[in-house]
Amino acid sequence: MDSNRSTKPSSGHRMNPNDFYFGKMLGEGSFSCVYLAKEVRTSKKYAIKVCEKRLILREKKQEYVKREREVLNRLTGRPGFLGLYCTFQDRSKLYFVMTYACNGTLLTLLSRPSFTLDCARFYAAEILLALETMHDMAILHRDIKPENI
Repeated sequence: MDSNRSTKPSSGHRMNPNDFYFGKMLGEGSFSCVYLAKEVRTSKKYAIKVCEKRLILREKKQEYVKREREVLNRLTGRPGFLGLYCTFQDRSKLYFVMTYACNGTLLTLLSRPSFTLDCARFYAAEILLALETMHDMAILHRDIKPENI
């Protein structure tokens, strides 16, 4: 894992953690945490997945992380998917800067009293369309659950 590589936003600037103000944690996994962050230059909000390299290596997830980045790149710009703005890394961490979903996950929506049967039908149809898009691109999602939608 090369410590200085990054994908670059259109400005050509090599992004790094100092380009963002990191806020509250939005979620966590076995080797990563997702934070709400604001880009210093633009004040735009993003969700940044921060992966600990030592945990990736310990759990032998290098290929998994590489594949996740490739899939996010392929799905960016498609309806129903969050976009991957850029990726970068430092000595100890990988950073995936993604679109911030301000309404939260499906799990959050399910707990609201306003989540009606019509809402359930709408989201079920949207999920099926997203899965169809992924399958048409030969992408298989192996962890479909409300907190990932």
